[in-house]
Amino acid sequence: MTTPTERLKLLAEADPAAASQVVRDLGKAVFVPHDGGQSEVSASTARFRVLRAGRRWGKTQLAAHECLMAALAKPNQMVWWIANSDKNVRRGYRAVKAQVPRLLLTHDPPSEGANDRILRFRNGSQIEFYTAGTPDALAGEGVDFVVVDEAALIPENVWFQLLRPTLADTHGRALIISTPRGRNWFHTVWQRGQSSNSMYESWHFVSTDSPYIDEEEIEDARQTLPDLIFRQEHMAEFVANAASMFLLPEGSVLPGLVAPEGWITLGVDLAKKEDFTVISGCNTETRLPCFLDRWNEVSWDLQEDFILGTVRRLEAEPEVDGVSVIVDSTGLGDVVFDRLDMRGLDVVGINFASGNIKERMVRLLAADIEQGRAFITEDERDEFESYEYNITPAGRYKFEAAVGHDDKVSAKLMQNWGVVHEGAPGIHVYTQDAEPQEAALPSETVVQKLQPDPPSSIMANPAAWG
Repeated sequence: MTTPTERLKLLAEADPAAASQVVRDLGKAVFVPHDGGQSEVSASTARFRVLRAGRRWGKTQLAAHECLMAALAKPNQMVWWIANSDKNVRRGYRAVKAQVPRLLLTHDPPSEGANDRILRFRNGSQIEFYTAGTPDALAGEGVDFVVVDEAALIPENVWFQLLRPTLADTHGRALIISTPRGRNWFHTVWQRGQSSNSMYESWHFVSTDSPYIDEEEIEDARQTLPDLIFRQEHMAEFVANAASMFLLPEGSVLPGLVAPEGWITLGVDLAKKEDFTVISGCNTETRLPCFLDRWNEVSWDLQEDFILGTVRRLEAEPEVDGVSVIVDSTGLGDVVFDRLDMRGLDVVGINFASGNIKERMVRLLAADIEQGRAFITEDERDEFESYEYNITPAGRYKFEAAVGHDDKVSAKLMQNWGVVHEGAPGIHVYTQDAEPQEAALPSETVVQKLQPDPPSSIMANPAAWG
């Protein structure tokens, strides 16, 4: 059996121009594992390698390298890349394709959007890319090497019932990579790598183990993310599958409400029967809580009247400039939102059924409370202390009260989201380096000089949690 180096020598003798092109392509695509752990993982001969590492450590680039090495090690190798979603399959496909010299392939690589993303090599090997949600494609094939990407977000049965059996006849190998998400099957196989089981070897690296990560970036994440998320995403810790989502540091819980002043932001969580409708208000500039009320078993018409009456009473306060309402517009709440809008309120609707909006809101509020940017009252403490996250076996978050109600939390989520993303009307915002254009502003507009967009605002962007 000839090695890749020997085959390159043979090519140089037969076709020097082609060999030179291969060398040039390799120079552009060459990947050198870094000394922050990648070289150690790459050198391992364990059959099943299990890697948990923080974001930006380089899991994807390393796995792409290992795929390519597996495809070139012998002729006619079947190599798979499996990820939890098409987005992550595409990311893996790009990483592998970037490391493959074109002359090693029989055809041009398919586009990212192709139905069959398969890289076919001149030695007969091929690398195929699939999502974990395509069980028909994952059954019955003999595979020599598989990368399982974002394993903590893939259901347990995909590994044990579909992927693991494909490696049996070939005595194939696997590289299982992920940032943790609770203690699911990924935690189980990682633990095997820490035991005396000779088939498994496992590693744990944090984001800053990579020599290419600026420690200041990670420190900024530590200061702006909820503690749970930071420990999980950057320190790659296996956090508990269920625990309180909100840490309440000293100073975050006030004995009572403050007087309403300036622009008021109200968060409204609607309910009709078992749960309560809650209105939670804060002074937008200081974010100190200034209003809290709740009721239940009230018709939608009366609820609209109560909300409208609350706004009008606040607007009548001598120190109040105006009121914005952030309302739950999910389901029947959409009707309430429309009617409040028609009655002249400054109202914004939040649809909890839209994407991962609730998870983003919870993460934002948790970080803001931990970092002293948002506050609650003693009357809300019980709900916040019993508000838990649960991580499903597939790695999904669920947020709910462990006992009792969570209506005050839901109203506060909307209020905080409104403050961060909506703010108060009539405020011109400019960054530290810009100059205000006061001459162009109407006389009643307030000019407020702010720092550049805080990380708490950037954190709520969905692309940052992918």
